[in-house]
Amino acid sequence: MIYRLGALAYDVYLDDYEFLVWQIVGQMISNQATLKIGGRLVQACDGRITRDAIDMLDDSDLREVGLSRPKITYIRMLNESIEAGLFDFSELRTLDDSSAREKLLSLHGVGEWTAAMYLIFVLDRQDVLVPTDRVFVQTFKWLYETEDASRGAILERAKKWSPYRSIVARYFYLADERGLTRDRLSLVFESNE
Repeated sequence: MIYRLGALAYDVYLDDYEFLVWQIVGQMISNQATLKIGGRLVQACDGRITRDAIDMLDDSDLREVGLSRPKITYIRMLNESIEAGLFDFSELRTLDDSSAREKLLSLHGVGEWTAAMYLIFVLDRQDVLVPTDRVFVQTFKWLYETEDASRGAILERAKKWSPYRSIVARYFYLADERGLTRDRLSLVFESNE
């Protein structure tokens, strides 16, 4: 797979708050719906999702862009935690993976998947595994030509990926994005002789 995709190039997400709000918006809905609702939210925030812009909107404005009541509550509680000094994004950068994950999980509406995405795409942590992510599981099945993508099977296989499991995840996402997982994988490389 790496042979077919080439060198991995990526940038980390620089806006912690915006990233986390996008993750909350995208929970339990398709990527297409996330882009649609998130796009409306960006417009409602005058072009950029910030804490101040969200605070200027009332709940009916947020419902109008397509956010559910629970997601509105999660975003409001995030803002309140930041305002009260109970949550600080800069602190996450000083914590190890486990402590940063726990701090993220202390936020209402942030689960294991959201915490893992934050660790990978914002903090650029190199050894984060996402064994329940839909795209990750689909790519795992494709790559290993198996239907057993149970958490146990993934954890067993992932032992040899450590300490670069986030890099594997990035390759999995890239393989899906480029449509490779729609074709049967051929692990036989052509010779240049």
